[in-house]
Amino acid sequence: MKTQLSILILLICLIAVSCSIDNSMYNARQYFATAQNRPLGSNGRPSAQAIADYTKVIEKCGFILTGRKHSREADDALFLLARALYYKGNAAFQARDQFASLIANFPDSPFVPEAYLYLAKVTREINRPDEAEKILAEFIRLPQYNRYHPRALLLLADLEIKNNDYLAAQYWLEKIITDYKRTPQYDEAFFLLGKNYFEQKDYERSLADFFKFYELRGISKDLRLDALYYIALNQLALGQLDAGYRQVQSLTAKELRTSKLADARVLKARYLIALGREDEGKAEFEDIAKTYPRTSSSADALYYLAEFLYLQKGNRSDAITNYNRVRSEFTTSTFASIAMGKANALTQLNQGAGLRLETNFQAFLDYHYLAADNFQVHFHLPDSSVVYYNRVIQESERLIAVRDSLSFHLPYLKAELDSITVILGEPAIVTAPENKGGSEEQSKQDEYSVEDGKDHEVMPPDTPDGEEDPEPDQTEDKDKEENQPPEEPRPDDPLRTRQQTLDSEISSMQQRLDQLNPVVEQIQAEHLPFAFFVKASVLHKHRRLREGLEPLYDTMTRLFPNHKYGNAVRQMLLDQPVRIIDPNEEEKEHRYDLALGYASSDPDSMLVLLCDLLDSPYPAIKARANFRLGWFYTFESLDSVRAVQYLSEALRLSSAGVYADLIRRFYDGNAFVITLGGEAVAVDSIATDSPAGDKDAVDEEVQPILPDSVKVEQLDDLNTPQFLDPSHSRRSYDVRFPKLLPFPQKPAD
Repeated sequence: MKTQLSILILLICLIAVSCSIDNSMYNARQYFATAQNRPLGSNGRPSAQAIADYTKVIEKCGFILTGRKHSREADDALFLLARALYYKGNAAFQARDQFASLIANFPDSPFVPEAYLYLAKVTREINRPDEAEKILAEFIRLPQYNRYHPRALLLLADLEIKNNDYLAAQYWLEKIITDYKRTPQYDEAFFLLGKNYFEQKDYERSLADFFKFYELRGISKDLRLDALYYIALNQLALGQLDAGYRQVQSLTAKELRTSKLADARVLKARYLIALGREDEGKAEFEDIAKTYPRTSSSADALYYLAEFLYLQKGNRSDAITNYNRVRSEFTTSTFASIAMGKANALTQLNQGAGLRLETNFQAFLDYHYLAADNFQVHFHLPDSSVVYYNRVIQESERLIAVRDSLSFHLPYLKAELDSITVILGEPAIVTAPENKGGSEEQSKQDEYSVEDGKDHEVMPPDTPDGEEDPEPDQTEDKDKEENQPPEEPRPDDPLRTRQQTLDSEISSMQQRLDQLNPVVEQIQAEHLPFAFFVKASVLHKHRRLREGLEPLYDTMTRLFPNHKYGNAVRQMLLDQPVRIIDPNEEEKEHRYDLALGYASSDPDSMLVLLCDLLDSPYPAIKARANFRLGWFYTFESLDSVRAVQYLSEALRLSSAGVYADLIRRFYDGNAFVITLGGEAVAVDSIATDSPAGDKDAVDEEVQPILPDSVKVEQLDDLNTPQFLDPSHSRRSYDVRFPKLLPFPQKPAD
């Protein structure tokens, strides 16, 4: 009797536990359905009530998995738990682990196909797009899940659009439209195909597809409204403002979803600005930011408001304020980083007041180059970028003109000063006056000459030599002085004034000329050609501006013949790889290549050419020539005396380069560290192919086979940046380097 009672109690407990678990599963499903039916917040995330419901689902499912881990409902509870974690929005990694656990531990579960799709979604959301694509690619190859393949293809196409691989997305979407016409995914694929064209900026095809989609029967209301949004968006891009504004008005009247309504209002405000109703558009943007705070839509509204304030109103300060608010409004907004870059660019533009090339040389250049780059990168305004490069060019030309004007006038002023100095410093020529008419006035004149600031008296003609004048009457002289009229200015005073003026002007001009000369030299040697080059780069990049290239190239050819930047522009115009290098240095490189070409057939010619390069002003060329000569006399001619001088010089020129590392393997700067002579094997240092074992042979103690010197030569070394053309053939030798030619014409195809 007691045994039967115990069994009965145990059965009752088991039934109670079973009912409790079944009830927990039922409640979990109910909580999940309730959370799914709650609308999303204005920021596109679940509301607080929905998050609370998802949390209850997680608790109920956790209780089931803990109590009956191996029951037939375990896979159902695990799948529900993983979905609750995913939709909750803040547990992506945990959700990913649960979906992977379901696939691994319950391979026969009916929830496995959907688990694959969720796993791909959550993997993409944690920023692993390649892994997500791989999961879907494997899934669509599993034939047992054929009826889930349209959903996988649709998800795969959406991932490709987010990865900007529009051609791949188009392929998958067209596959759904062609092969799965009667599936629920057909409508979504049609919609995504139009969206894919929009992302590619093919607005006409996108508009046509969305019009077709909008007219389809049987599509859901939400998809129809989404299509209407993209119709209006395409019409705005195409400039169809009146028709588009009617569409967006219809959209705002019909849309009930909070997040979608906010996006529609942003689009309406953009239309108002485009239609010239600027006050209404600005007010709409500001109202959106207040009505939907901390959302993606409010961030978009602030961004477009900042664009309007700067690009159309020129209001930098307010534009900067609104650009900065975008990131703080919604951190993950698509415009967050773009707005930050534009805010920094406009802030930088405000820092250039009062900068002059003459007094703030480097600061002036840095400001204008950075401003031009900001307009090009952040605002996509190449015309404004060209304006700032033109300012550098114009200011440089102005300084050069000022320097040339000073240099031209200064010698003339110095010559005038020298003439005045001679006039003031030369004694006057004294001549006896002729007294034809016995003029009493002329006979009484006394002439004096001025020398070194002293008056020298000229003896009167009546006084005989040797006689002394009687002592003058001092009283009479005093009376004469009192009655004498005021002394008139001396005739040489204007000359002395002019002399002082010239001396001051020359000193000032010479001082300014001394300040300008080093600045102008830097401008002419580097900065002005560089400004022309970067301006040419902008013009070449944008097809509508290319007509300005021809006069610019002609100007560079005239002002800077045979200059590295002029040569780079020539390469750019011919659609050749651009290499910024001094043409003379490039010619030396060609001569070096030519020398290497003679290594096997005519070593003497190679030595002659390499010796000519030893006096090259370019350290890289000089180091290569010394290295190759040192190699030749070390391993080919076996003349260690000559080899030492070349190897030592190569080490001096490239103390930390690739050549130095290679040289130190057999010569440490003082002595050879390997045995030379005897049965040494001469190594062909310019061989283009070598056995696979040669790389490891360097570590041998006797007679190592060293790497190919030409291959080493092609590496960057000597701490000098080398902009090598990968398509350049080392066997195409042309010693004569072409000078800058008139504007080149591209050959006809």
